[in-house]
Amino acid sequence: MQKIGLFFVVAVAILSFGTSESYGQDRNRISGFVFDESRRPLADVYVELQNDFYSTLSRVRTNGVGMFNFAGLPSGRYVIKVLNSGTNYEEQSVSIALIPVSAVAGRGVASEHVDIYLRAKKPRSAPLKAPAVVYAQEVPSEARTLYEAGLNDLENKKDKEGLDKIKRSIEAFPDYFLALDTLGNEYLNRAEYEAAYVLLTKALTVNPRSFSSTFGVGLSAFRLGRTDDAAARFKEAVAIDNGSANAHLWLGIAYHAQGKLDDAFRSIKEAAKVAGEGVPEIHWQLARVLNDKKEYAEAAKELELFLKYRPDAANREKIQETIRTLKQKKS
Repeated sequence: MQKIGLFFVVAVAILSFGTSESYGQDRNRISGFVFDESRRPLADVYVELQNDFYSTLSRVRTNGVGMFNFAGLPSGRYVIKVLNSGTNYEEQSVSIALIPVSAVAGRGVASEHVDIYLRAKKPRSAPLKAPAVVYAQEVPSEARTLYEAGLNDLENKKDKEGLDKIKRSIEAFPDYFLALDTLGNEYLNRAEYEAAYVLLTKALTVNPRSFSSTFGVGLSAFRLGRTDDAAARFKEAVAIDNGSANAHLWLGIAYHAQGKLDDAFRSIKEAAKVAGEGVPEIHWQLARVLNDKKEYAEAAKELELFLKYRPDAANREKIQETIRTLKQKKS
């Protein structure tokens, strides 16, 4: 069972905080292109839209000219993350603030365009793992047509139609990896964790080295309260892509839920090393672990860093009160 204590009341408020502004809900957008280093557009690359807690809000594939588009967004801060699963490129993320500009308060539209250039993975003299390769699969034309039509519907916000077509593509070809992985992650994004778990587990029987499916199974298991399973899956995800800060972070969160505080601390610190400075959620999770380790002064420092990088956090005053309380406690 996941531990709760000093941080519970504050955590509920903060973890529910997001891009809550409603103005421009149907008009704000983020679009752009994904290129390689030679400015060649990259098609069929996964691009995720994340909030500033690095939780995935939506996922699309670049089209034939390397373009992606996220529309109908509330004002706020977002992260555009280009996934490297199934490619020979480095993963890359870009932070974007959607802030409508208008002479009238509460009006205006924000539209941001960003072009992302991916760097090829550098070869190692003693690689930790085999080089990533594109997963190739022979797919019947009927199934492929249904799948591509479903992706198009999802991109155009026709969720019911899109999900139905992807389901039908799996019915036409039950081992269709891309369809299983896509549908599983769509269910995961919609908090339908049992369905996501089943579909992504099936996807791994087809392609056991898929990072997105492995990570998705781990997150589904965690949300379903299957902590041991989640930790094992996140550990596999780290082995597949040691450069994923998200995988290290969630492995640490799962270890924390198991009560393995030292392992949790090491994993979350590794996430911090991979991600670099300025990720609020990493400092929040470090504070939770350090509090349970009774290292109260260090926990207070992590919460201060959280507020430094998240100055607009909900319940800021409650967090500051928690910091003062931690500083007064003896380790």
